[in-house]
Amino acid sequence: DKVLNQVTLDEAKNMINQAHANIRGIDSIGYPGQFDQDGPIQIGGFGSRTIRGVGYPDSTVLAQTWNKTLAYEFGLSYGADMVSHGVDGTYGVAINIHRNPFGGRNYEYYSEDPKLTGYLASEAVKGITNMGRNTFVKHFAVAQTETSRDSLYTWLSEQAFREIYLEGFRIVVEEGQTTALMTSYNRVGALWAGGSTALLTGVLRNEWGYNGAIITDYCDTEGVNYMNIEQALRAGGNLLLGNKSSLSTSLQDSNRIQNRLKEAIHQTLYMWLNASYVNSKYNSRDDIDEIINAKISSSWVWW
Repeated sequence: DKVLNQVTLDEAKNMINQAHANIRGIDSIGYPGQFDQDGPIQIGGFGSRTIRGVGYPDSTVLAQTWNKTLAYEFGLSYGADMVSHGVDGTYGVAINIHRNPFGGRNYEYYSEDPKLTGYLASEAVKGITNMGRNTFVKHFAVAQTETSRDSLYTWLSEQAFREIYLEGFRIVVEEGQTTALMTSYNRVGALWAGGSTALLTGVLRNEWGYNGAIITDYCDTEGVNYMNIEQALRAGGNLLLGNKSSLSTSLQDSNRIQNRLKEAIHQTLYMWLNASYVNSKYNSRDDIDEIINAKISSSWVWW
């Protein structure tokens, strides 16, 4: 509380608004902010004009190996690549379910099986985190199509939701210990996933014990104004990926939203402290190969 009470309202709004690629720092408490890039199988990729990391085989190929050690090695290598490019967070690992063979994002996702997805993705997350970097695991939840993704209303039973579409996320949160997560464009039922209190607070935070940061999906294009950052904050989210929505200038009129701002800062700092800061000794490439080899040799586990 002593730390968080030093953050001004303007500093909090500045960090939370328009956090695409750059989460702004907070001078009053010494938080330097962080630089994030797209993923999950190449840093930046073809969506970046300045950074393109190593292009790895896609997540489906990794899942076909059934090899948890290989997934961990991938995470270490990907994290080392992030270090080399000065990238603090990646918008990945992506773990939605292959519901349809024509899904436009299937190459980013692991499998049609939530257990295989969850356990292999957890190892990838551990590897990236152990290199001092954050993984915004995505897209939470039931993102099943790329075409008309911002027009999708998904209706399903709670049993199917929990046993199939949420199970991979649960495993990555509870066992992979991810400290960053991205919500999705679609609605779950009639409610935008990133604005669902039941999903973000009820399930993710209260049931699974998640303490990290939650960012929206990219909302810097027309037609996605329904992805409202104030709604996301009230639901348990933290950061806005884009600039089509912004927090009201009259926030001082609402004690509740000010408390949520404070908690959003808290959860974002938790993400940073449990990856980037704790592992800050890995901020140079000189000893990365030695670190990777040591971490791999310490544990060799097949499926």
